Amino acid sequence: MKRPTTALPIGGLLLLAHFGPALAGPLEDGVAAYRQGDFAAAMRLLRPLADAGDAKAEFHLGRMYALGQGVRQDPGQAVAWYRKAAQHGNAEAEFVLGVMFLDRSGAPQEEALVWLRQAADKGVFNAQVRLGMMYAKGAAGLAQDLIVARMWLSLAAERAENAYAHDLVTTERDRLSVAMTPAEIAEAQRRAIEWRAK
Repeated sequence: MKRPTTALPIGGLLLLAHFGPALAGPLEDGVAAYRQGDFAAAMRLLRPLADAGDAKAEFHLGRMYALGQGVRQDPGQAVAWYRKAAQHGNAEAEFVLGVMFLDRSGAPQEEALVWLRQAADKGVFNAQVRLGMMYAKGAAGLAQDLIVARMWLSLAAERAENAYAHDLVTTERDRLSVAMTPAEIAEAQRRAIEWRAK
């Protein structure tokens, strides 16, 4: 006699599982459509959210315009959407915007550095690596600073998603260390500890 009562919850769970994606919401559905390559659906779902100030939707629109996915490729629109997403605190957009400004001739390098630092401060691996390498070389108007370079590379090594990325970053960090004094290395480590404590 207890069978019918257990069948109802299981049936209800199956019903929820069947309609789960539709219940996710426009942002999740838009991101899923983007990942599946259905850019028309992604644009239809994400554009109203981006217009309303959703940072993740703004980031995806920036990417779509940057890569010409479902829309005509338009670097100006890409920058505009990435900037909106970055201003709303999206760390990925901060990183991409920083790199775009570094790579564009005539773009303000100071602004590129602001966005890269913000992304690095939020723990974005690629931003930390990029800043570490820029300080190591004294690139983009930065004075060469091996202490700051080693700090960022050490922090990035901790965030590497796989052994290959970890090995690349630690190899570069260790290469820098050869040109540093023990006191400079200790200072880089102290700064990394301070950064982690924030």
